[in-house]
Amino acid sequence: MSKTAGFTLAESLAVLAIVSFFTLLPLLALQRWQEILNVQQFLARFEKSILVTQQLAITDKTRTQFFLTPDQRSIYFSTSRQPESQLPTLMIPQELTVNKFPAIAFVAQTGNNSKMETITFQWKAQRQTIQYKFQLGSGHYQKVID
Repeated sequence: MSKTAGFTLAESLAVLAIVSFFTLLPLLALQRWQEILNVQQFLARFEKSILVTQQLAITDKTRTQFFLTPDQRSIYFSTSRQPESQLPTLMIPQELTVNKFPAIAFVAQTGNNSKMETITFQWKAQRQTIQYKFQLGSGHYQKVID
C-alpha cells in the first residue's frame, strides 16, 4: 500500500477554527468601536445644536427651545418664529438612556436660560454618566462625565 501525504479531518477543522477566530476578532472590535463613535458623534451634534439654538435666540430675537420627544428617543429643537429654520431632530443612540431631560428654552435677544437645569444621559456600556450643566457666567452648557 502506498501512503499519501495529507491532513486529517481533525487537523483541517482545527486550522479552520483558528482562521475563523482571527477573521472574526477584528469584526467584533469594529462593532464596539462603531458603537463608541456613534455615541460620541451624537454628543458632539447635541452640543453643537444647543449652541446653534442659543445663537438663534440672540440673532433672530426669538424664543428658541429644545425638548425630549414623548417616545424619549429623539430631541426636538425649535424656534417660535420661523418654522423653516427648524433644526433637525436628533435621534438618541440605543447605547444611551435619558435620566433627566427638562425642556429648555432660551430667551429672545439674550439667549439666556431662565432655569439652571441639568441634562443627564447614562451610557451603561462604558459605565458613564454624562451631564450637561448650564454655566451662569459663560451662558453655555458644560459637559461633565462621571
